[in-house]
Amino acid sequence: MDNENIFTFGSGDGHIGSKSKAWKAEGGNTYRMSFAWWPQDKDGRPDLGAAGSGNAPLFSGGQTNYIQGVGYILNQGAEFTKYAGEPPRQRIATVIIIWPTDKRGALDRTRLANGDFEVKPWIISSEKYKTLEQIHREFSFGEHDVTAKCEENGTQYQKLAFSPCKDSLYRQLLESPKATVFVDQIRAEVAAITAGIQDLVGRKMTIQQIKEKLAQGGGAPMVRDMGENNAVSGDIESLVGGILDQ
Repeated sequence: MDNENIFTFGSGDGHIGSKSKAWKAEGGNTYRMSFAWWPQDKDGRPDLGAAGSGNAPLFSGGQTNYIQGVGYILNQGAEFTKYAGEPPRQRIATVIIIWPTDKRGALDRTRLANGDFEVKPWIISSEKYKTLEQIHREFSFGEHDVTAKCEENGTQYQKLAFSPCKDSLYRQLLESPKATVFVDQIRAEVAAITAGIQDLVGRKMTIQQIKEKLAQGGGAPMVRDMGENNAVSGDIESLVGGILDQ
């Protein structure tokens, strides 16, 4: 792939290993999701692949530090670690479709028929990435959705339990001539999110730019541990035009 920060299961992800920040779910709820960011076929459509094709969704990631008043920045070496005051942590981002369900994860077909679904960036830890990779090996995400049950609420570190679904709603939409409007909507939102996904992971800034940003806000360098499941910071949200619902 052209961008060294974009990878997929088993290809270009050898650097995965340290902790990351992740999307925040609501405790007690079960979500059904499809992975929405895929390589494209010759016609520019998402290529979810056939059975056994090895196709997998795409991710973007990087070693980052959180600096209050600046947000997440890419750690580009020892100078950044020293300035931040702590080792970098890895953030891994992809794009998912959250389908309309009840709290137990049962699909609401009426809401789905009305286009009531959400396309969102999702930031996960390397541990969750590896768990999802294992599921994908047995139940390809091009053919199966995933349910994610949030087993805790009100805690800094939430636990998500993943299970594969018997089919993929996104594949069904892609293959249905009646779902063109929904597919076009999803593809447009995926394109909007992925255009800025590296900034969502962490901004590439020089130390001088970080200092200038802090000076503009009257702040001082201070690292704050946001916790694995905290929402993306407000200044990052603005980059994706309000698509984030965190």
